[in-house]
Amino acid sequence: ADPKNAFDIEGYLKARLKLKTNQVCDVYEIDAAAGE
Repeated sequence: ADPKNAFDIEGYLKARLKLKTNQVCDVYEIDAAAGE
């Protein structure tokens, strides 16, 4: 696998923390096993 394509969990979490508490957003839960 190409490391450049690896999911950046730290960057993802930092981006989520920038959301304000009254901001509406959709949260998607992705289950890797569901694609098999």
